[in-house]
Amino acid sequence: MNTETFFSKNLKYIALILLALFLIKTTQSCNREMANKRMVKENAYIVDSLNTIIDTDKGTYILQLEECNDKVQELEYEVKLANSEKEAANRRANAVQSTAEKIRENTSITIENKSIQDTVSVDKK
Repeated sequence: MNTETFFSKNLKYIALILLALFLIKTTQSCNREMANKRMVKENAYIVDSLNTIIDTDKGTYILQLEECNDKVQELEYEVKLANSEKEAANRRANAVQSTAEKIRENTSITIENKSIQDTVSVDKK
């Protein structure tokens, strides 16, 4: 059998087979494209969800950071107040101590012994 006669006799069948292959490949291509589009949509949805979660968490963390900063400022203020109170107490204690030392320097004690009739003066220093 000659190839020309084979093709001429079976041309309808060859055309149908090529048409079927074309339709199958077209369908596969459309399915791949639809799957890709679906995956792109799913990925976009996931990315949007993650961005929303990240933004929410970021806002929460920013609020927590601001609260911590406020607490730090309050504690720093309390430390400043405590330091100023400590300095005032130290100044008062130094004043009392210096006054006590001045009084002690200027104080003399007189001891009298009535039997001897002598007077002894002792200075405390």
